[in-house]
Amino acid sequence: AYAVLKNHENVMVYALKADSLASLYNNNVDRIRALGFLGGQFQRLKLGNRALEYLDRANNIAEAHPLPDSLKYLQGNILFVKGLIQRDNLGCEYALEYFSRAAKIFGNDKQNKTLNASLAISHNNIGDCHFELGAIDDARESFNKAISYAVRINATKNVAYSKMGLARILTLQENYENAIKTLEEAIKSLEKIDDAGIKSQLYKALADNHALKGNKEESDSFMSLYVEEEKKLLEREKESLDKVSSDLSMELQKERDKQKNKYNTYIIIFGTVLFLVILIIIRKILQKRRQIAAHKRKIEKSSKNQP
Repeated sequence: AYAVLKNHENVMVYALKADSLASLYNNNVDRIRALGFLGGQFQRLKLGNRALEYLDRANNIAEAHPLPDSLKYLQGNILFVKGLIQRDNLGCEYALEYFSRAAKIFGNDKQNKTLNASLAISHNNIGDCHFELGAIDDARESFNKAISYAVRINATKNVAYSKMGLARILTLQENYENAIKTLEEAIKSLEKIDDAGIKSQLYKALADNHALKGNKEESDSFMSLYVEEEKKLLEREKESLDKVSSDLSMELQKERDKQKNKYNTYIIIFGTVLFLVILIIIRKILQKRRQIAAHKRKIEKSSKNQP
């Protein structure tokens, strides 16, 4: 719920609690859920390396403790987020395989209606990559597939994103009128939804298409709306990044303290063992001395008794 509201601070608080509880009770499925979720959140904050740490931990648990078919989608989630990271780091050429594998896993469980959202999101990202790589027909097919899955569960934002993808194709084909019409449908469907991320993209696309048509006034109007939404988005992301960075610093400090305490414990244990060993050695030396002294007295006594 906090992720939908983009309240990243509380997202991390509850996700970490979930992971702690799952670890405490050795619940592998919930550990995979929590770690995969945390990986997704760090990816959204553009902390790819941190995200991969959690995703790899989740994947390792899934490999060691195979999931039942009904929960295979959790591995699909991991593959999908890895695809996002690959796209950021290396581009769509490398990310497309991860998105496609994730979509295949999501599509295997036809009984789980909630996976329609995952399928819609996957196909939107597949569409984005096909578009970027110049495979326009494949991109159009992927965006239309995403719409077909999203409308089944009334996923308004997913449908809007798909229409934005289709509008990009229309713009590329210089069909600006239909591109604008498609974008206006998308933005209208989001009137009651507070999502600066997708709204800013739609306003920018509308501004660009009006500019290409020569409608300067409309273009400037949508550009102003775009700038306004971008400011909101940047402020929220900055607040979240500042908080997460602070939390990470605290986490690292705790880890350093933990390691320091661990080393101190080792030193204490080693010192205690060494002290005991020395005591044993001293005791043996004293016993040996007493034995030698006893033998010496015995010899002296024997010498005195001799005529």
